[in-house]
Amino acid sequence: MKRATGLIATGIGMTLLGVAGMALGGWLFWHADARWEGISAVSVLVGSFGLFVAGLWATQEGFIATAVTQRRVTVEPLEARLGEDLRVQATLMPRRTLQAGPVVFTLVGRERIRIRQSHRWTKERTAEPVNLTATLAEAVTLVAGQPQTYTARFTVPSEAMPSFSQDESFSEKWAFAWFVRFRLGLPRLPDVEEEIPIRVAPVQAGAGPPEALAVASGPVPAPEASGPLRLVVDRTTLAAGDALSGRVAWLGEGGEEPGRGLRVELGYRTLAGKKPWEKRRWEHVVAQTAFEPTPGREWPFTLTVPVEGPITYAGTLYQVEWFVRAVLDRPLQRDLRVEYPLRVRPRTGESTL
Repeated sequence: MKRATGLIATGIGMTLLGVAGMALGGWLFWHADARWEGISAVSVLVGSFGLFVAGLWATQEGFIATAVTQRRVTVEPLEARLGEDLRVQATLMPRRTLQAGPVVFTLVGRERIRIRQSHRWTKERTAEPVNLTATLAEAVTLVAGQPQTYTARFTVPSEAMPSFSQDESFSEKWAFAWFVRFRLGLPRLPDVEEEIPIRVAPVQAGAGPPEALAVASGPVPAPEASGPLRLVVDRTTLAAGDALSGRVAWLGEGGEEPGRGLRVELGYRTLAGKKPWEKRRWEHVVAQTAFEPTPGREWPFTLTVPVEGPITYAGTLYQVEWFVRAVLDRPLQRDLRVEYPLRVRPRTGESTL
């Protein structure tokens, strides 16, 4: 009980100091004349806000500790595959006997983007396209000194986005994260909550659905195949880690100067943001090969999709599109480009986590 009382007292003190610090920082910012004075005031505001948040957290933990002395949440496995089962267990040690509830486990797949709005400010958005909830009980009796254990099972959706994170320029970022959340409601007290992050690999347990294995066979020409730059690939659907093979040819045009270089690129682009001023288009080339352009000659190529993804994805906050393209650099004219959309899916079988 001493620990709970100490946490509550410390939390209240930190919260009050944080409020006082934010008030002081606001006053300093309002009366700042020089640039360095404004920066100092902002620093005071940020530090005081951090102290305020830490105080609220300590106070909440103190109140929870008056009812529950220990809590432990485990997830097996912590590194899973799409379509794999997860076993979740929570163990609590009540300090006193009381009625509590509900007892809820949730498997969450969360999209997150961070977009820069100015040279100082960034904005973050999140969405949870995967939110699987298991309510074990609406009401339970916690008996003092007797550990309580709750267990649930989840299956990671086989067609969901695996874990992935990508930093972009200007501190912008997009990611997909997985975690398991446990919540126990306590009467007249903050709920007991715990989040355990997990990693989901771009691997489907088992063979996966039949439609995911369908692959276009035979040579597939790009839509612009009638132009002077031609691109042909052996398929349009690949698994993470697969190799894409094809051919590229430059037929040349009469009187045209030779190009400076010919390359084939494999990559993906991320389209994010809904409002006009938030729209972003990030592009990454993950593999490429170059050739010395010669009119009328054809070159074979093979490029490999990274094992760790990402995969083709259409979500709430962003979409991920894969492509293969050929680019002919021309010194005095606009570069020639031929692009073909691809679909990248999770690989199947055992993961090498």
